[in-house]
Amino acid sequence: MLAVANHDPSPGTPLCQAPADGSPAQDFSFEDAGDGLFYIRTQITNLYLSVVEPASASSAPALRQDAKYPPTAADTGLRPALQRFKLISVGISQFTRDHYVISSEAYPDLEIQVTDPGANDSPVVLGPPSFHGQAGPPTAWLINSPAIR
Repeated sequence: MLAVANHDPSPGTPLCQAPADGSPAQDFSFEDAGDGLFYIRTQITNLYLSVVEPASASSAPALRQDAKYPPTAADTGLRPALQRFKLISVGISQFTRDHYVISSEAYPDLEIQVTDPGANDSPVVLGPPSFHGQAGPPTAWLINSPAIR
């Protein structure tokens, strides 16, 4: 499950994959950002998922929680597009109808994914789309929110 690392409420805390524990660190809300985009807000602190610009072209953009960037923040490098996400339904049956791939407005050709799907506390980054097999893409996230329907 997507989670705020170590249940840390501090701005700048990275996102990771963690086993389901029912904590607020794994609960997120979706707010309409217009144009088919959403803000994703953490329930542990009411901060927003934010893309961290990579330091080099060879690094994947990471995700963290941060305060909502105002439209004027673009001058500081904290572009509002770094906090707006597109959700694309990839469910093909009643069992996967709530599965979505998530991309960032700032990096529309990349999807939110786990760096090591088999490891707990593995960092969550933006990476290239993966092969979409019969069961759907491995980068799909289960989302159950009335805001998305």
